[in-house]
Amino acid sequence: MLASRPSPPADTQFLDPQLQRVIKDIYRWIGKLISDTSDASAAAAAAGAAVTTVRVESPESVPVSREVRTVAPLDGGGPLNGDLDLSLEYDDDDFDVDTSGVISLADDVVRDSRAINTDAPLDGGGDLSGDRTLSLLYDEASFAVDTSGRLTFVGETGVPTSRLISTTAPLSGGGDLTEDRTLSLLYDDTLLTVDTSGKLTLAEEPVPTTRLVSTNAPLDGGGALSSNLTLSLNYTANLKVTGSSLDTVQDIQTTSEPQFARLALGAAVSTSRQFLVYDISADSSRDSIVSSQRMTPVADGQTVRGITGNVSLYQNGYTGHHAYGIRTSCYAYSASGSATTLTGVYAEVGNNSTGTISITYGIRVATPYFASGGTNTYYYGLTVEPVTGPTYIYGIRSRIAADVNRWNLYVDGTATNYLAGNVLVGTTTDGMTAGGSLAIAKDLAHRGTLVGFYNTAPAAKPTVSGSRGGNAALASLLTALAGLGLLTDSTT
Repeated sequence: MLASRPSPPADTQFLDPQLQRVIKDIYRWIGKLISDTSDASAAAAAAGAAVTTVRVESPESVPVSREVRTVAPLDGGGPLNGDLDLSLEYDDDDFDVDTSGVISLADDVVRDSRAINTDAPLDGGGDLSGDRTLSLLYDEASFAVDTSGRLTFVGETGVPTSRLISTTAPLSGGGDLTEDRTLSLLYDDTLLTVDTSGKLTLAEEPVPTTRLVSTNAPLDGGGALSSNLTLSLNYTANLKVTGSSLDTVQDIQTTSEPQFARLALGAAVSTSRQFLVYDISADSSRDSIVSSQRMTPVADGQTVRGITGNVSLYQNGYTGHHAYGIRTSCYAYSASGSATTLTGVYAEVGNNSTGTISITYGIRVATPYFASGGTNTYYYGLTVEPVTGPTYIYGIRSRIAADVNRWNLYVDGTATNYLAGNVLVGTTTDGMTAGGSLAIAKDLAHRGTLVGFYNTAPAAKPTVSGSRGGNAALASLLTALAGLGLLTDSTT
């Protein structure tokens, strides 16, 4: 016999009410299907026909002709000769199916159990099982609703407690009318008083308008009291008023951090120079400016600087500017006497301790920075401009004595080196009758593998072969020398 009509599981009572109704409809349809099948089996038995018992619990024994019919909202039924896909038709505006396959009311659907609650003076709230009308409770003796639907005050015997009594000095004591208010007058009782009749009067005899306030320098502004007087202090531009105190324009306390707009020592301040040291008469050795900076670091990677020059040029649309990070000049002006040296920039470096110094630079030019998008035509790391006048002129002179790991000139960059003038090695003259661009008064050791002369492509050291008894060796030698560029072989 067929199984009894099924009923929904007890756990469905915790589901959404709408979903419970859908599940009940599904089980009601399944029960009807079982009932129809039972009736058909009973009729067949009454007619004496063989009855096949179908057990719902054993899907393997169901014939393929068996149909699964669906009733709205179910869809997708049919005979069991193939797999069936049953689906539930629902309005996706009212229902949502989450990732676990559970159907529920959509977020924007409000259940009829949703309530609109009100607090006084509002009235008329409740759940949404029916239409609701909200209203405002008010005293009709004091308020009314006008033709435009606005609530207005119509009372004739009073004012609302929200009515304000505002005060400004010298009056005090205002506020709204939720309670009694006492207004009072604020006054200086050392100057004013209230007499027995309630009138405000001067506490003492008044000062006559002829009374004078006299001033002496540096005070100014005195006179008779027939009108208001303003007293002032006359002071020069070297003084200033900070708050209520007179002070110097520049704080020069030893514990302060002074900041000067411009500073000049030995001369008047120059508008074109922020800092000027000028006209110092010295009769012995003297330093115009000394920067002595000491650093005792407390961490790795620190930097100490004696003098830092930082110039920022903003062209502002104009051209032809010049900028100098640090510029020095050194000139002799006396017509008598002599000077041993004039030095524009003099650098002293060294290690006065037993510590370790990795690298020491006399003068170092750091890697320049050029922003992309700009136009930069030339860069000169070190330039010596043309000089005339002295008997001996040296553009760059290095006097390091020869020893292991010593070089007067060490150029380890791989860029091309260009020398427009003559090159002399071991001599200060070319030593040639007709002159020359290269004169070597030292031994020449060529350690390369290729050499070329007279604009001939460099070639490897040739090998001369052939018999010395004939012309074969001579021909080989001529070919080898011509290959080095030492001669032109025009023999026949």
